[in-house]
Amino acid sequence: MKKIKILIAEDEAIVAQYMTMELELEGYEVCCYVATGEEAIQATKKHKPDLILMDINLIGKYDGIETAEKILEFKSDIKLIFMTGYSRLEITERAKRLNPLGYFNKPLEVDLIQSIIEKAFSEK
Repeated sequence: MKKIKILIAEDEAIVAQYMTMELELEGYEVCCYVATGEEAIQATKKHKPDLILMDINLIGKYDGIETAEKILEFKSDIKLIFMTGYSRLEITERAKRLNPLGYFNKPLEVDLIQSIIEKAFSEK
């Protein structure tokens, strides 16, 4: 089985670095991490990840949900996991319309994410 390639879209560098380290220790390939929606769109085109861990609150022009919508326009098979430090109902409902693998509050538990990733990619 090929390594699952993950893009992390997270505006807090320390959180992105921690997640990168934890995921790589579990055997995943983290192609990069970015802080803005615009960077996430470009990185998705360039690196063609299998999965994006997408923070809802990104800096820049687009939030994580808007960014995911734009990415799904050109890469409809991308798998998404949303993460946020806030849990407002209207944001949760917007995110769920994109049919993500999950929607989690930060801080994330890598074990939980790992089980969701493994389940999603074992169904191929």
